Amino acid sequence: MRTICLSICCLAIAGCGSEMPQPAANSSGVTLNLRNPNGDNAGLPQLSVEEQQTIEQLIASARQAAELRKSPQAIEALSQAIGIDPSDSRLFRMRADIYAFAGELASARADFSSAILSDPTNAELRNVRGYFLMAHGVYEDALKDFAAAIRLDPKLTAAWNNRGLIFLQQENFEEAIEQFQKAVECDPGFVDGWNNIGFAQMKHGDLEQALPNLERAIQLNPSYVAAWNNRGLINLKLKNYEAACRAFSTAIEHDDLDARWYGHRQVALRELERFEEAAADQRTIAWIKRLSNLTRHLNRDQKDASRWVARGDCLADGDRHDAAIRNYTNALTLEPSNTEALNGRARIHSRTGDLQKALDDCEKSLVIEASLEAFSIRGETWLAMNNLDQAIEDFESARRFDETFARVYRDRAAQRNSRGDRSGAENDRKAAQRIEDALAGRLPPANAVPTPFPESE
Repeated sequence: MRTICLSICCLAIAGCGSEMPQPAANSSGVTLNLRNPNGDNAGLPQLSVEEQQTIEQLIASARQAAELRKSPQAIEALSQAIGIDPSDSRLFRMRADIYAFAGELASARADFSSAILSDPTNAELRNVRGYFLMAHGVYEDALKDFAAAIRLDPKLTAAWNNRGLIFLQQENFEEAIEQFQKAVECDPGFVDGWNNIGFAQMKHGDLEQALPNLERAIQLNPSYVAAWNNRGLINLKLKNYEAACRAFSTAIEHDDLDARWYGHRQVALRELERFEEAAADQRTIAWIKRLSNLTRHLNRDQKDASRWVARGDCLADGDRHDAAIRNYTNALTLEPSNTEALNGRARIHSRTGDLQKALDDCEKSLVIEASLEAFSIRGETWLAMNNLDQAIEDFESARRFDETFARVYRDRAAQRNSRGDRSGAENDRKAAQRIEDALAGRLPPANAVPTPFPESE
């Protein structure tokens, strides 16, 4: 009987990056991805049409529950299906994945074993159980499963690759390289295998031999980040810093939210004495860590609007405008009167040129609370629309005192002067000069008579 191909199979052929693959400590290492099973029931007791329909309905219920992270309901549905047909290996396999996802590792292992007992000639089942065991550090038993899978199917690429991952973890680099080479012999287009050969050779110190294998991986998949990163690491070791920097930059182009690539590039930039760029990478690393922490915080309670706002603010700081707007919108879906979300979204709309949307959000925010922030954002939006009168009025309401405010006064002075309003232009120039003098520390003497601040018109 064929089994459902879950995401554990994808994990089983993953390529190595800059660190050794680490077995998961408190999770299964499995991303659940239940798909419609198409089992081959040859040789099994004939089920009635009604029983077959019931099993399919229970599978659908289990899939839906799993997608909603309701593991107990998914397990119950599959247990009922197993009660109808205890010889169906796909049901045990599905339930094993859900147990693994829920962290019930002993039950997961038992169900993987039951699936194998139901379908003992299925090489993929052996490989999947082997990967599950490998992910939890049970290397000896995992190697036995991979060996059994290879005996059943000598061309099973994933099993050869997984054996290599274990040897790599154990720092038996020569054996790891041999296993990865077997994997690419089975499938010359297996990108992860070529990358893994290069990575193992790098760890073994065979730097020059590693580069062609990484190049092969990149030729097969030009956006393969792990291979670009590994190529950069090898060039770092060879002191080819420009080449290393280019490789890490390409990795960043394809995956710009992984702090590791920036950290590696930072090393190359410092060696090249490009210190400003290295400092910029350090700031990006700090921003990514901040975003990661906020994401973990949000995942603990996605019903808290303030967490969506905090993450939106972080994304805005990183110029991830579309993502920031989505986060602010999620906050407003939960809490329509959240002025922080309205102001944050308005600021992004103003920056990106969606000026009417910015005004609309500011208006909504000011109806709820006449905040300095909302006045300031609306003032900037009016300025972008070249409505200087409204901009000055809002900047005054926001108590703005900066170069932008001074510049708006000078721009309006020019407008007034062009219309022949000499008095108004002079008042605006004086207002701009007072702001500029104060910002420059050129304050009037203590006994000076203050000049009245002009009223906006």
